[in-house]
Amino acid sequence: MKYILIITVLILGCVSCFQDKGNYDYRPVNELVISGIPEDVWIEKLTYVDTLRFQPDITSSLYEKGKEPYTYEWKLMGKSSETTDTTGNLIDFTIARTKDLNYPLVEKSGDYCGFFWVKDTLTGIQKKQDFYLRLRTAVSDGWMILCDEDGEARLDMISNMTETEDLISRNIWKDNDYKIGKPIRLCFSYRLQGSNRLVRTEKGTWNMDGETMAVSAATDMNLMFGIVLPMIPMANQVFCVARNSRADLMVLDDGSLYGRNPDDYGDVYGNLKNYTAESWGEELFECSPWIGCPNGSYKLEASVILYDNTNQCFREYLDDYSMWNYPQELQLSSGNVSFDIYTGMDLLYMECTKDNYTFAVCGEELGKQYIYGIEHGEGGKNYPRYYMELRRNESDKILKYAFAPENRYLFYLTDKNEIYQYNLEEPNTPAQRVLTFPGEQITVLKFNKLVGSIAYESWQRARESMLVVGSYKNDGTELSESGIMRLYEVPKLMRPLELKKQWENLGKIVDIAYRETGK
Repeated sequence: MKYILIITVLILGCVSCFQDKGNYDYRPVNELVISGIPEDVWIEKLTYVDTLRFQPDITSSLYEKGKEPYTYEWKLMGKSSETTDTTGNLIDFTIARTKDLNYPLVEKSGDYCGFFWVKDTLTGIQKKQDFYLRLRTAVSDGWMILCDEDGEARLDMISNMTETEDLISRNIWKDNDYKIGKPIRLCFSYRLQGSNRLVRTEKGTWNMDGETMAVSAATDMNLMFGIVLPMIPMANQVFCVARNSRADLMVLDDGSLYGRNPDDYGDVYGNLKNYTAESWGEELFECSPWIGCPNGSYKLEASVILYDNTNQCFREYLDDYSMWNYPQELQLSSGNVSFDIYTGMDLLYMECTKDNYTFAVCGEELGKQYIYGIEHGEGGKNYPRYYMELRRNESDKILKYAFAPENRYLFYLTDKNEIYQYNLEEPNTPAQRVLTFPGEQITVLKFNKLVGSIAYESWQRARESMLVVGSYKNDGTELSESGIMRLYEVPKLMRPLELKKQWENLGKIVDIAYRETGK
């Protein structure tokens, strides 16, 4: 009887539910769909030149075309922008409140996130569509080309707008009355807080302005030091990532090593770093200008490799920027070769490749030279992987070296104005001559690795694997624009180099460096 009563109650409840005609207000949901705005690609525009235009198509499941009760809002925000002002109020990044966007771009060059908001004023439903914008100027990114014009520094620049279209800016400093003297070299060092675009001349070093690439008294690198120097004769500068912390290191011509913490805004190169760790900061050594800094070393916890010219040995900078942290002797784990970190030789060149190997050449300019290869492994371990004598004509003086970022090749330029290629995987095979340009003087031989965190397209990323060759005509003609820049693809298996791009009528080339997108 008990169970019959329970079943009866349940049945009556179900019937009452079916008969319930309560006063409920069911409203159809408006399904908004936005199309016509690229989602997963970077939209590249020239600021102060281009207009950002969108005509989005908005479809609705509720309203007829042209009768939608919508409001619109477009926002544009720099990737590293602050969201509040100095008083704590939210910053409004709105650039338009219309359906279609026609916005003349006047923002600084850099990467931006865009947002398009559509709001249904009757239902309150909102829909957001994101897009990504990369703003450039003629000088915001591209190949910086340092030239010599009658003993004075000149800057040209080539910006690759697309895979086939280039924008060439010649003699950017032509109207600048501030003269910096005879050019020596360029250096670009990328970091999120603000990159360095350094130009070295006979008179000192300047950090070029990020927007205009101009040099002035305000960009003199003396202002970035915690001590007073008559000038900064920079030999080399690199932004390193070491042991999950950051170190911005600079080597001066006298072998002094300075560091700073770039995460600290306004920080200066105020700490002399070329003391030996073994002497507890009492014994100075002369630091070589070349630095082995692996890409992505914050993941590897990798050390930065230095060379001690005084004691002729490899050293490593292990930790973050601190007053009592000095380079110690390089610690090697077991590898497939063996060598002594005390080489007893002069360091002639050193650089790190794309796959986190540091390669060094030690020896005599005219005489035997040896190649050292060190792999940067996980947990800060360093493995000796290559050690060999460079098979070359010892009567040729080598002026420049360049290790390919991916293939195990060494390229070098001799005093006979010839470029050779040596295969580290076949160390007993002598280097072979691959390039020579009669009537031209070769001045630049290098590869240019790109920052891994920037979202480059495949054709842009491919540039870091291309051999960069700069030269100028010396056939007796008096031409102020005699420079030639070439990019070569480097195939595997020692196949012939393939010329991919060539630009002529540049200034008399002294050095080339790539300025990357961003600050």
